[in-house]
Amino acid sequence: MANGDMVVSSLIDAQGCVVGYVDRFGRERDLAGNLLPGGYRPAPGAFLTNQRLWQSGAPVSVTGTTSETVLATIPIPAGAMGPNGALRVTALWSFTNGANAKSCVIRLGASQISLFSTTTTNSGQQQSVTRARGATNSQVTQGFGSTGFGTTTNSPVLTTVDMTSAQNVTLTGILTNASDTITLEAYTVELLNP
Repeated sequence: MANGDMVVSSLIDAQGCVVGYVDRFGRERDLAGNLLPGGYRPAPGAFLTNQRLWQSGAPVSVTGTTSETVLATIPIPAGAMGPNGALRVTALWSFTNGANAKSCVIRLGASQISLFSTTTTNSGQQQSVTRARGATNSQVTQGFGSTGFGTTTNSPVLTTVDMTSAQNVTLTGILTNASDTITLEAYTVELLNP
């Protein structure tokens, strides 16, 4: 590191070797601390560690339909999650407080990785951590019915999403009564690679 730069994230090549870092000002540097050329991007198959992909505090709502409705779509670049990496999605939701079920869903590609339903509550925070299982096409996530912490009677969710291809994380809402509302108040999507 040059001049005591604080490392925000590391640049990792396709073989998992650290080849540089991003400093506290967002500048990409090689291991000697030299600034990398403008527009530098890691080679295909390379990725950043502990990278926040997207964050939003702009509320988006669904009402007037009982169809599953996409409230946010976050692209995950091809190769961004390594064979021992993880994807952490945190979402803050608010709902109509009433007896009808409201469901909050997180998907990775076409696979549903997190779901929780509520009735007589006003808000909830959901966190889903999907971990690769030593391969880029095998993942495990906490079982449905949990907001991300604690216990559930459901088994872990096993998925086979090909992370060597670009994928999307989608956050959706499902109402059982079209007069109710679900609002995605805020969310953060992060990659955690060793």
